[in-house]
Amino acid sequence: MNIILTDIANFSVFILPIVPDNIQIISGGNSTTYNGIEHQFTIIDNEKPKEIGWSSFFPVNKSYGFVPRAAYKNGWVYISFIELMKKYNYPIRVIFTTKTKVPILNSLVSIENFTYSVDNSGDINYSIKLKEFYEKFYNFFATDKKIVDNFSTFQRSQFAKDNLEKFGLLKAR
Repeated sequence: MNIILTDIANFSVFILPIVPDNIQIISGGNSTTYNGIEHQFTIIDNEKPKEIGWSSFFPVNKSYGFVPRAAYKNGWVYISFIELMKKYNYPIRVIFTTKTKVPILNSLVSIENFTYSVDNSGDINYSIKLKEFYEKFYNFFATDKKIVDNFSTFQRSQFAKDNLEKFGLLKAR
């Protein structure tokens, strides 16, 4: 399986270097049960947004044989991307594919929780929790020129530029 993260405009695409053993996807709905004269009955309400979570690690400047070639070698690149998306409150897209690149899940999500720490080998252990962000809701906002302009400004922002330089994705002048 592959896990791919991308921003809402597909400017940045990240193939995760390590696919975790255990990915939790919680899919549920709201329903209410009532007591009738002879039996109980349930009214099914709207579906709840899916919740997705996993824990894994990002290698830092190491070449493990099982890491996909397209994955970044510097794990801090992933941290920078996720932290930037959290800082600016932008949803990201998460895509799960089979090894033969057949999509299993393709969903716009918000980053609900993200924690990380550096271990003794220098690699970054992390845990992430995501929540489905309905695309119809996003598409409504994406048509707002102010929001689109703000995202374009984010892409050019000094903060983003500094982080890209810091992690070697953009040459410093």
